[in-house]
Amino acid sequence: MKIAMLYYPMLFQRVGGLQIQVVETTRALQEAGIDAVLFDYSKHKLADFDIAHVFSAINGNHRIIEQARSVGLPIVLSTVLQPPWTRGDERRANVISNIASRLSGWSLKTNHQDIHIGLSGANAIVALGRAERDMLIDGYGVPEDKLYVVPNGIKQTFFDANENAFRQRFGITGPYALNIASVSPYKNQMTALRALKGKLQFVVIGPCTEEYKGYLHDMQQFGGEWFQYLGMLDNDDPALASAYAGASMFVLPSQAEVQPISALEALAADCPVIITRNHSLDMLTDPDVLSEVAPNDVKAIASYASALLGAPVAAGTLRQQVTELTWAACAKRLKEIYNSVKPMTPSQTTQ
Repeated sequence: MKIAMLYYPMLFQRVGGLQIQVVETTRALQEAGIDAVLFDYSKHKLADFDIAHVFSAINGNHRIIEQARSVGLPIVLSTVLQPPWTRGDERRANVISNIASRLSGWSLKTNHQDIHIGLSGANAIVALGRAERDMLIDGYGVPEDKLYVVPNGIKQTFFDANENAFRQRFGITGPYALNIASVSPYKNQMTALRALKGKLQFVVIGPCTEEYKGYLHDMQQFGGEWFQYLGMLDNDDPALASAYAGASMFVLPSQAEVQPISALEALAADCPVIITRNHSLDMLTDPDVLSEVAPNDVKAIASYASALLGAPVAAGTLRQQVTELTWAACAKRLKEIYNSVKPMTPSQTTQ
């Protein structure tokens, strides 16, 4: 069984959670004895594979699904769609899409329509958590029998990390709050900075594209000595895991997240998490270990930060929430899904 691991062509021009998910899932499948291959659009042919696993329901991936169907491949789609999306949102999007189609003489399709093409074309649909799964059923109308839940995994290095490597490399002393994400208004670091300034240093790690250099400059001007931007660290860099281990808290007040690997890595390193309430991190034994906030609620972020500084979480409390979330477990569950959709051999069809 040969699996094509598919993604939109520009994915690896940036670094983020989806890139990590694709790479680590592929690696774990290979270690489990499955012939999973990161698809090279310049070399590989879909017809040479048995199953197409497509990551993300946006960015034109519906065309990949259409092409895979045209050569007879079963398709597994990891949607990675961010909550919330309600029935009301769906109705409004349908109206807008229909208007756009009519006004363009039926030559224009919206992103919403593209998502539905992908959803309808997939044989199996994988959600990262129950919130995403329920959203796909209630908001997008996906049949329940097509849906599976497979959470992201966490590399062992984050469970084993200590703070020394990070502090030594960057000269960070004292308590600090950590954010690991691409710098942008969507990831909403400025709101976190407004809440944390004067309480503890706010350290941001992640890429910043040219279009958001002004946003970063505004944070540097506003934060002064309370803000540090360290650029990007590779997910395999020991200093990254060490950064989580040394942080007093991890703060991610994005407008929405699906299942941020960064938040899982923080929990594995026993780092408390303040996170947007728009997420799908619902596989935890005790969801109350997360401090959930409305994305732009500066007062709530500040209040949680003060509480965490005043009463640190007992060692090991957070780590135990995610000990079962391994990439090996992810691969095992995906193998079951692949077996459920793989085409039958000629001998099977005649039985």
